[in-house]
Amino acid sequence: MQDTPVRSLNVFLLTVVGLSLVGFVVGVGDNGTAGRAPLPQGRGEVGEPEPDDALPVRSYLELRDRPWGETEPGWRATRAALEADAGVIGKTGLTEALAARRERRAFDGAPPVIPHPIGQQEEPSCMACHEDALVLHSGHVASAVSHRDLKSCVQCHPATAPLMPLAADDPLRATAMFGANTFAGLESPSHGRRAHAVAPPEIPHSTVMRDNCLSCHGDKGAHPLRSSHPERQSCAQCHTASATLDQRELWDPRDGS
Repeated sequence: MQDTPVRSLNVFLLTVVGLSLVGFVVGVGDNGTAGRAPLPQGRGEVGEPEPDDALPVRSYLELRDRPWGETEPGWRATRAALEADAGVIGKTGLTEALAARRERRAFDGAPPVIPHPIGQQEEPSCMACHEDALVLHSGHVASAVSHRDLKSCVQCHPATAPLMPLAADDPLRATAMFGANTFAGLESPSHGRRAHAVAPPEIPHSTVMRDNCLSCHGDKGAHPLRSSHPERQSCAQCHTASATLDQRELWDPRDGS
């Protein structure tokens, strides 16, 4: 009676091994057609010639000797082979780009106004377009936000189209309502200074709320403002901040004020 469990275990193991062998033999001998979905129209069995629009697959050895891009039209193997659209950045183009930038800012460093209608009685979905730079169907570019998401965009970026009710679009009326304003902001900068002829230019503006340099200088920025090397991520490693424009008032914690 003591040999009964051992015998049962042996029978079970033999059954498992037998079923495994049967499955292996059936799998090896299957031609791969059983249960397979029908081939799409125009596609034949393995070994038949491919249609003209399909490129044959190459082995890694063949790719080493003849990589993609050398013989196939439309393929480029290196970034240098891509057609560049950078052009020459001239002083005239830069002046026009800076003038267009000034139109939406009261002064340099001021947050730009919103140049399109928004729902002013509700929280607008600004980050739907401005989280990453987008090129719209109209050809306009929705620039990426240059700072972290602060939720309440319209607290700093006022809408100008259309005007809010009772908004003063007449300067004389605005002066009568709110009084004269003699505030004069900074002028928009042009070029950053260089330590020597081949040194990278310093940042010609303050960096407050401008953490994302690619917002203006990325591949979707205004043409004269684009960087020629946006892939280098750490901009401030070479382009230093201006000691004059980025000054901060020193605060002594021992001072009671």
